[in-house]
Amino acid sequence: MKKVVELKNITAGYKSSNPIIIDVNLEIDEREFLGIIGPNGGGKTTLLKVITGLLQPSKGEILIGGSKLPNQNYRIGYVPQYSNFDKTFPIKVKDVVAMGLSSKLFFQKKINARNEKTVRKALEKVSLSDKMEVQIGHLSGGEQQRVLIARALSNDPQILILDEPTASIDSKTGSSIYELLMELNKEKTIILVSHDVGAISRSVKKIACMNKTLVYHNTKELTAEMLEEAYKCPIDLIAHGVPHRVLEHHH
Repeated sequence: MKKVVELKNITAGYKSSNPIIIDVNLEIDEREFLGIIGPNGGGKTTLLKVITGLLQPSKGEILIGGSKLPNQNYRIGYVPQYSNFDKTFPIKVKDVVAMGLSSKLFFQKKINARNEKTVRKALEKVSLSDKMEVQIGHLSGGEQQRVLIARALSNDPQILILDEPTASIDSKTGSSIYELLMELNKEKTIILVSHDVGAISRSVKKIACMNKTLVYHNTKELTAEMLEEAYKCPIDLIAHGVPHRVLEHHH
């Protein structure tokens, strides 16, 4: 299986004297769906920024598609943590999605026919092609989140990275987001940060725990030992509904 992300002894932060993540090693295969969990302040978002190239590590090496960043042959789509939209801001859904194509579009009064076709295709993937002309503030929270995913998809990335994509929406809408991501995973490598342990354990293929260092056993099973090592305290997990997978297979 081809390695698309390789982190080797990565240490990074915003002040060299106080690193947020320390000595992280991680390999992610093509079309993997990796879920990353961990406590607040544990470095999950910092790790994503390192992978996307938004933050340079103070130590270690990053390879994307076998090459150092930036790798023109490997595009990365990034969905940052959700923030509320100004409902009065006059911007249409299609214009938000077009922002993912190129910074040059900011200087155009309107997107051209070719770009509009690309935008429509991205919105079709998230089932929102009928909302192209709608002002984004008129959409529901779940629809707005799908628009942000479409923006990340507009440049047809091989790797899709999402930071807490269901944090500000209800559980039913969150479930539909996870279903969407599972479908996208048939074509793309996905890296997802979430606090929703139950949902993430049902949806992803492998799980890692991040708390300054990375606890990763290259498996889809989330064990009590992994959580205790990451959170530095005993953790109780409760599962609701069937099917579910929180700990190793059980009756």
